[in-house]
Amino acid sequence: MRDGIRARGLLARPIPLIVREVTLPLARIVFTSLLLLLAQAVATADVCMVRAGDARRGLRPQTCAMDCEQQAEALGETCLDGDGDPPGCEALARDALDNCLGGCGAPGPTCAETCAIVARAGDEAELLAHHEKLGGTTHSRRLLRRCVRRCTA
Repeated sequence: MRDGIRARGLLARPIPLIVREVTLPLARIVFTSLLLLLAQAVATADVCMVRAGDARRGLRPQTCAMDCEQQAEALGETCLDGDGDPPGCEALARDALDNCLGGCGAPGPTCAETCAIVARAGDEAELLAHHEKLGGTTHSRRLLRRCVRRCTA
């Protein structure tokens, strides 16, 4: 029976046109992927060249105060990741921020500005420690009120 079907051409090889249609999208996908990788490499190289140019001219990408804020925030996150208590981590971050800002050439922020920085960093660190989305304001307001009370005391 199979010989009769084969003789009629029903079980013949696949038509080359169908094979071409199947391999063509695969080739397009590979080619498009290579183009995207090339574009990404060019964009990364441009960014690196701009940063290198900024470094040669002596420009700092961030100010001293911003560096201090990032360091204090990282310290607060590390403290909370190590199962530290939020008030203790807040105090640790505030001390680190004050010490770092003292090393900056410009005058440091006021007590209220420092409190706002600490509250924002503490809120983000606590939310990240609990794997929640950023944007909650309750914790940062509490930290800010507590810090301002210490400033006015």
